[in-house]
Amino acid sequence: MKLNNLTHLIKVFTVYVNVFSLLIAFHFALPQATFGAKPSSPDKYSQIELKIKIGGKLPDLQLEKVGGGATKLSNVVVSGHKSIVVMWATWCSACARLMTSLEKSRVSLQSNKINLVGINADIEKNAPIGSFIADKKLQLPIYVGGIEADKRIFAKREVAVPLTIFLDENGTVTDYGFGLSDKIINNINTLAQ
Repeated sequence: MKLNNLTHLIKVFTVYVNVFSLLIAFHFALPQATFGAKPSSPDKYSQIELKIKIGGKLPDLQLEKVGGGATKLSNVVVSGHKSIVVMWATWCSACARLMTSLEKSRVSLQSNKINLVGINADIEKNAPIGSFIADKKLQLPIYVGGIEADKRIFAKREVAVPLTIFLDENGTVTDYGFGLSDKIINNINTLAQ
């Protein structure tokens, strides 16, 4: 009987240790796990540092075309046109909502000569990018930036997606934002009108 009680106590202890370990893991991963969620306050993303600045230029990122082939950001951002560049990931629910919203506005944006560029920021080689595009019925241009793009955009190891970057006709960063903030949605809607 005592052996059964001891076995039961060990099982209960193991469950508690596993739950505690998960809580600790979520605590340390929380900033990354919550990226892409609609921010409850502007401070939610305040810890994220970018290498890009308003008034500056985006680095000429090396991109992979979905389906194969390499290109550079300078080849996909048309000079003389405003651009919306979105860094997103397949695991990010806010990214899915933003990309779906952009797809709905795609025709209006493109008729207003606004470039749309989606840059996937997944670092996993086997990220389900193709199935994400198919599931969301995306026709807007999607490229893979991966970890190299992340390193050239984000100043530290923390990556927050979706990151939406607005460029003027000269390729200068005019604004940017994380998540699905009202500012991002309003900027997109203004450009689509």
